[in-house]
Amino acid sequence: MNGFALDYPIDPGFKRGVTRRSNAASRKAAIGLKESGRHASIKEAVLDWFKQGHRGTADECAIALGLSINSVRPRCTELLTQGLLADTGKMRRATGGREAQVWRLA
Repeated sequence: MNGFALDYPIDPGFKRGVTRRSNAASRKAAIGLKESGRHASIKEAVLDWFKQGHRGTADECAIALGLSINSVRPRCTELLTQGLLADTGKMRRATGGREAQVWRLA
C-alpha cells in the first residue's frame, strides 16, 4: 500500500456521512415526491405548481420546487405536448440569461 486513506470519495457530490441516494431521497420527501417513477413524480409536482395558479418559466418552477432545472424543463415540454400547459405569449429572463417562455395551466 502507498499509505493513502481508502475512504476517498468516488462519487460526485460526496458529503461525509450522507450518501447521494439518501440526500436525494430527503429532498424528494421534503416536497412530497414519491421514490418510484421519478419522472412521473416530478411531472406531477410541476403540474401541481401550475394548478396552484402560478405562471412562470420552467426555471422559476424548478427553483420554487427545489428541483434541478434540467429535470423540470423536459417535464414542462411533456406537459405542453399533452395539452396540460399553454404558452402565455410572454417571455422572461431565465437563469442562463436567455429569454424563456412563461407557461400557464391550459
